[in-house]
Amino acid sequence: MPIFILLYTPKKSAQKNGAVPLAIALDEKNKKLAEMGATWQLEKEFPGSSDNFFKPEITEDVVGSPRPPVGVFDEKFPQENELIGGVWRRKEVQTQTNPNDLVAFSALALNEKAAALVLYGQYEINEHEHSMICDFLADDDQDPDSATIIDALSQNTALAQMYPQSLLELVQAIHKQFPAPSESPLRVIKFVNDWVSKLSDRPQQTAVNNVPAANDSASSVAGLDHERPYPHTYRTLSREVAIALANDIDDPCSITKEQMDKADKLMQVDDEAYKRWSTQLSIVEKVLTIPRPVIFALIAEAKKHPSLATDPNGRKRFVDEFLTTWRATQPEPETPVPFTQIAYLHATGFGYWCL
Repeated sequence: MPIFILLYTPKKSAQKNGAVPLAIALDEKNKKLAEMGATWQLEKEFPGSSDNFFKPEITEDVVGSPRPPVGVFDEKFPQENELIGGVWRRKEVQTQTNPNDLVAFSALALNEKAAALVLYGQYEINEHEHSMICDFLADDDQDPDSATIIDALSQNTALAQMYPQSLLELVQAIHKQFPAPSESPLRVIKFVNDWVSKLSDRPQQTAVNNVPAANDSASSVAGLDHERPYPHTYRTLSREVAIALANDIDDPCSITKEQMDKADKLMQVDDEAYKRWSTQLSIVEKVLTIPRPVIFALIAEAKKHPSLATDPNGRKRFVDEFLTTWRATQPEPETPVPFTQIAYLHATGFGYWCL
């Protein structure tokens, strides 16, 4: 027998009293029997409520389409699905954005990147600022000086791969060289092209955003002679990330209970930054051999650049380049360094000190 889906929509008077749409699926020979069975079920589950609803909309179940539970009224089904052309479809989820949420700079189009740097003088922009940038680019009545610089930058596609900090330096150089860019647009374009062509003669930027190329925090990590006083796993790695994110750690080898409690809370609420950095580090080759102080130094440096939390490509480059800088300062060990296990372990898997 076919399965019929019945949607009961409450009358306005009932809606004022809190009534909501209900849906049910029934296995019956025809629509008439399905309606009779559904009305009986409605009175059974909600006595005296049938008069509060309009005559039900009845459709036959279609393979591949969603349907409510058979024989049970469901109020979530009408909220999550909609009837289109006699067939039930999932509603498209509308993503809610916060105007203060940071935008992933690396995901922007080149003209949007250029506009962000010209209009705001920075590459960490939020959703509201991004909206204003889009409005500016779509406006026919743009500020001529800003438009000239944005056009010059947008024409050179090589800039799409440039680090944000380098782009910002280029914009600043244009402002310094051309007090009124709109008076000499061709010269601005030539200046941009010459700048790009000379990049190969400059020291390569080896960090994300405004992290210095010669990363002091990566090349001068202290405490590398201390071994972890616990068996190190991906679980303890995630915990180290949480501790470093939740606290400003002076000594990674002397973690207090208060600092660990803060990390626990961060993990319990499934913090987005924690999840992203933990995942990013977990895919690093031989990450469990990286000393604890290095992990803490990496996260401490990352916290200075909040935009990395929403920029997966930038986050990967940051981790790769930080570890490359650190490894370049380390002698190649002749044999793997074993982890020391001690008798005392905290109940959560951590001791409060390093040996």
